[in-house]
Amino acid sequence: MLLNLRPLAERFVKAKVGNVLKASFWFDNWTYKGPLIKLLGNVELRPLRIPLNAKVADAFDASGWRHPLPRSITADSIFALLSSLPAPLPHLDSDCYFWSMNGDASQGFSVAATWEGFRRRSSLKGWTKSITFKGAVPKHAFTMWIANLNRLPTLHRLLSWGLINSAECCLCSVDTETRNHLLLLCDFSSQVWMLVFLRLCPRQRLFCSW
Repeated sequence: MLLNLRPLAERFVKAKVGNVLKASFWFDNWTYKGPLIKLLGNVELRPLRIPLNAKVADAFDASGWRHPLPRSITADSIFALLSSLPAPLPHLDSDCYFWSMNGDASQGFSVAATWEGFRRRSSLKGWTKSITFKGAVPKHAFTMWIANLNRLPTLHRLLSWGLINSAECCLCSVDTETRNHLLLLCDFSSQVWMLVFLRLCPRQRLFCSW
């Protein structure tokens, strides 16, 4: 399962090069543009004269970064990127790897920070504060969230799934049990809401639609 998560984790694991004897030239995330293998695209590796299993040290010699004659725009951009990087020095510390969040090295691994880093975010919903607020009961907040998305397992939905034979409201036995009917329009629900609103101060107007 951990191996299957490599595509998610690779952008968080970065290599800090020192003497460049350990970091992989093509696969490690040691440049500011990420792993070079992703920049390579469909360009053949042979003209670049840097093997697939090469370390960063294999692309550097006494004269500097090895620059064979580029035969494509992609290869030219890779060697232009190398030219902008500082030269590795043998007296530096060994290459090391660290967990990076938002481009900064983390002091330690945090599940919460990592989850916030790669999860997809949606725009803030207008009904958020009606569901999650200080003092909210988790069970009630969850039910309200499901109801607001119209995902409650009402009899109308269960009937559409073929799980039951009738979608008659279980409270009034008059209409189809949908979310709006069950929570707002049913005679039983209307009486409950009326009693609730009578106790509110100031008085609120009854609502009849979600």
